[in-house]
Amino acid sequence: MKRLGTPIEQSKEKFVESLEVLQLLLKNKEVSYKGKHYDFEPLTIMPRPISNPIPMMVAAMNLESIKDAASRGFHVQSTVLSGTKDLLLSRVNAFKEGCIQLGEKGKLLKLSMQRMAYLAKDENEAREKTKLAYEYYKRFDNMFTGPGKVKDGNIEALPRKQTLEELKENLLICPLNEMIDKLSVYAESGVDEVILSSSFGQSQEDLIESMYRIGENVIPYFKKSNIQVA
Repeated sequence: MKRLGTPIEQSKEKFVESLEVLQLLLKNKEVSYKGKHYDFEPLTIMPRPISNPIPMMVAAMNLESIKDAASRGFHVQSTVLSGTKDLLLSRVNAFKEGCIQLGEKGKLLKLSMQRMAYLAKDENEAREKTKLAYEYYKRFDNMFTGPGKVKDGNIEALPRKQTLEELKENLLICPLNEMIDKLSVYAESGVDEVILSSSFGQSQEDLIESMYRIGENVIPYFKKSNIQVA
């Protein structure tokens, strides 16, 4: 029999069933299962969880996947990579729709958003670091959505449709006041937690200094709101 569906559809289908099997094993002392991808007689897992239910977080970028995860009671982690504010809001709204569909328990779910971030000392350093990030994303695109070209043992930097200025607008590579303004959009839109990814080719010294500045100036500011910055 020829199997229908694209590889992505098949992967999602198996992921959903795998997640169902995992939840059953964590919840019940003994589990038997018969599905499309799994078929087994009663078995158990050891050591058993101390408490139930165990909170789970699903990583998702597709809007339907975000909504579906929330509607089934999972916390969600997402990212917009180098995308726009509109893309961020569309993913937040998909999460909220899933929470509404779940009902009262949806009010307890959390949305985490991973973002590239660097707290620059001034505008000149922000421009310098944005150029580094732009070169990073040329290689990232090659591996994430592109052909995966490698030359002399290195990932090739491919041309991007997004301009340097557009990238600068979308990333959190900026001085303090601008970073607070940009992160405020996350707090106001309903994001519960922002996970900062800060390595894009700068020196270790610069990276550590930026982390210190974030810890001293950004995190304390947002402790007054409902958003966590990590």
